[in-house]
Amino acid sequence: MEQRAATIERKTKETDISLTINLDGTGENEIATGIPFFDHMLNGFARHGLFDLKVHVTGDLEVDSHHTIEDTGIVLGQAIAAALGEKKGIKRYGSFLLPMDETLAMCAVDLSGRPYLNYQAEFTVEKLGTLDTEMIREFFYAVSYSAAMNLHQSVDDFLETVTRKVKEIDEGKGVFILVDMGSLLSFGEIITQKTGIPTKTIDMISTPFVLEALRKTMLSEYTLDDLYRELRSYTPYIGKLYSKEIKQKALHQNVIVTTCLSGEGAAVKLGELIRSAIPAIDEYHIDIVACNTESFKEKHLENKRILAVVGARDLHLEDTLYISSDKIILEDGLAKIAQIISTALGVEDREPVSSNIVMNNFLKESLVFLDPIKADDVIRKSFQVISKMWDIDDYNRILIGYMMHVGCMIERCIRGAEMEYDACQERIQRNEKLYRLVRTAMKIIEREFQIRISDTEVAYIMDNFDTE
Repeated sequence: MEQRAATIERKTKETDISLTINLDGTGENEIATGIPFFDHMLNGFARHGLFDLKVHVTGDLEVDSHHTIEDTGIVLGQAIAAALGEKKGIKRYGSFLLPMDETLAMCAVDLSGRPYLNYQAEFTVEKLGTLDTEMIREFFYAVSYSAAMNLHQSVDDFLETVTRKVKEIDEGKGVFILVDMGSLLSFGEIITQKTGIPTKTIDMISTPFVLEALRKTMLSEYTLDDLYRELRSYTPYIGKLYSKEIKQKALHQNVIVTTCLSGEGAAVKLGELIRSAIPAIDEYHIDIVACNTESFKEKHLENKRILAVVGARDLHLEDTLYISSDKIILEDGLAKIAQIISTALGVEDREPVSSNIVMNNFLKESLVFLDPIKADDVIRKSFQVISKMWDIDDYNRILIGYMMHVGCMIERCIRGAEMEYDACQERIQRNEKLYRLVRTAMKIIEREFQIRISDTEVAYIMDNFDTE
């Protein structure tokens, strides 16, 4: 079959754009718009959509990002329309739901030839790096009208959506929640805590189960507790995984602390990685708390049982195992965490996801705004600059900690997020040799990602190599 591809070039007083798309590609892309976060958006579009995409844009960014983003949307829409041609053999309608933790993104497309955009998304910041967030809607507007597609998009906090719905339907007797699996199982208890509305939750449901639940809810003699006791026998998983005894031992009491050198970003990503590798963490409602050395006391964990400390820094907690980041990635750190959970809760020990899989997906899981392949190469090159001139005792541990920290740092710089470091200049003056070395390494990253790395960020990186 002939591949559906098109090349569109457009030159105005404000922008000069060349764009090529192959709808039957593999996700290969080459994107340069001059706006790093916009590049990330287009990279994700191509990579996850399996479209080959080349975009080269020269725009009047010295004025603002408006013309570059809007005109790129126009050209992309034109290219999609041209590649589709007469639209033979396609399904006219398409939709997708993308869950990302508590956020749910929804998109529906109708390639009808009638342009329309329905866009519902709120942003908490005005900029993502140099990208004005108000321009995201304008981009999709331009795409939808140039491609003549009917496009509906919304981004929602799904927990908040469910909470609102519970408030709407509650008639004073409580609400019964039926879910499939995963983190949704915890929604009921969270909603009850937030609203005071009684809830009961059952997972692993089927269509016959839903029908039976609906039938019983229509019988007035059933209370919420009665309904729960009768219905839970319909699924073999209830009671096995979430017995009262286990819940009392696990819910809101056990904590794994993840640590990083700086503003908790790398610690958060490490926590996500651990959670994805060890299903028991969600199953038994174990909290993962991200922190740095300074912020640990602010987390108020005095009444919690800390099962382990994992990450770039040992907090030196009495009777608490510390596992460094490199052991999570390269050795048996995940298995140790699984064993700790098993011992602490008195439950069956289960093997975590393979460390090899974790290593392969490390940057992909850790980096949101960056091309993982490109980031891996650039970060390692910068590390080599430092390691050649600085004596490193524990190479693997320092390397993994550095990759996690610097990956998050690049993303912060792209977003324009600010870091704080008390006594930053004193830290630099204490080891000016290391400062100059790290500065040299950072030039590689600054040049590649078109960002400026502050002395504050450099000071945190220095902490990774000089712990005195």
